Amino acid sequence: MDLETSINTSEKDIFFMREGFSSSDVNSGFYIIKNNNKLTTIIEFFEKVILNFKQRSNSSMQLGDQTIINELKSELNYGYIDNDYVIFGANIYNVNKALVHHAVCCTNVDQKLDQIRKVQSALSVRS
Repeated sequence: MDLETSINTSEKDIFFMREGFSSSDVNSGFYIIKNNNKLTTIIEFFEKVILNFKQRSNSSMQLGDQTIINELKSELNYGYIDNDYVIFGANIYNVNKALVHHAVCCTNVDQKLDQIRKVQSALSVRS
């Protein structure tokens, strides 16, 4: 089943990347919001995340907004984007289905560009 069909046939309202391969934590680097009658609920959720973010110290949020989203995610009807469609850093889970690249563990733009080039090179080998 392709990603679009998977999302459209699911009863979930928002789909997050996983933090790693099998974790139940979400990664807020990329997510897909379904266009349905729950959009207001999702917007309100993220407003709550932003308010919480503004009120907390950085030391209590090791992963920034992602920390808060993981604390509050039970308020959402969420699912996960299948890892087959994700490139996390330089880790391509499935070269034949990869759609989304989340450049991570970079301290500057040059490192992100380097990571993108490595992924591009790895994906061009398959063609």
